[in-house]
Amino acid sequence: MKAKNTVASLVKSLTELRGYAAPELVEFVFVESDKSVSASKNASKGIIALTFALGSAKEAKATLRKRGVTESVLANAMALVDVYDRIVAPGHATEEWFDTVLTAHAVSLNRAVTRVTAAKLKDWGLFKSPCTVATANEADLIADTGLNKADRVAKAEKAAEKAAEKALKVKGEDDAADKAEGDAKTAEETAPIAKGDVKAQFAGAIATLQKFATAYASKGADEHAFVSEKIAGLVAAVNAVKAPVAKTVKAKTVKATTVNVGEAIATAIAA
Repeated sequence: MKAKNTVASLVKSLTELRGYAAPELVEFVFVESDKSVSASKNASKGIIALTFALGSAKEAKATLRKRGVTESVLANAMALVDVYDRIVAPGHATEEWFDTVLTAHAVSLNRAVTRVTAAKLKDWGLFKSPCTVATANEADLIADTGLNKADRVAKAEKAAEKAAEKALKVKGEDDAADKAEGDAKTAEETAPIAKGDVKAQFAGAIATLQKFATAYASKGADEHAFVSEKIAGLVAAVNAVKAPVAKTVKAKTVKATTVNVGEAIATAIAA
């Protein structure tokens, strides 16, 4: 009677492996690691074939569980089975392409199919080349966005253009606000002043200066500082009136209807 192949019977002992030469150990590790990849693929193909034989995937899995196949092995194999059923069986990809799909790739591919359909993935060229990590990454991006690479780039460029337009608009609005504020300030500073008002303001200023000048002459030295301070404040007030007048009235008019502040003060004090 043929002995059953169990996991224990298939695993090499360290005693045996330590008897291998270094080149033999390198080859052993390479072959065994390759087997681990093909094992899940063979298991998935076995489940596909068993499904046909028993009539349903549910019956196939139940039979495998009864035989002792673990849930983790079934889960990994079923992820590949789903890729086959959703992509290969309908004719969107070949079995040769399927043989390059790893269990880790299968999760990403199934997500992408759920998001946009296998037919669209085929149109986008996802199955033209052997499945790699790059294929799985692209599948994940498609699953997340619903867009292929070209459409994602176009969307990003459009978003960048809108952001730039918005920034320019905000800058324009800020510049306009700054200009409006500046214009308002200039308008306030250069508001037209009637010629009669100009004359009246300067006449009043001169009269007040004359009053302070008289007081200055009659007071003692200890009070001169107080009077001087008042005169200085009045000079500043007269100059404040003169500035907007110069901006709003023609130069000749200003000269004809006003007097130089310094001359007015000197005249007032001398009077």
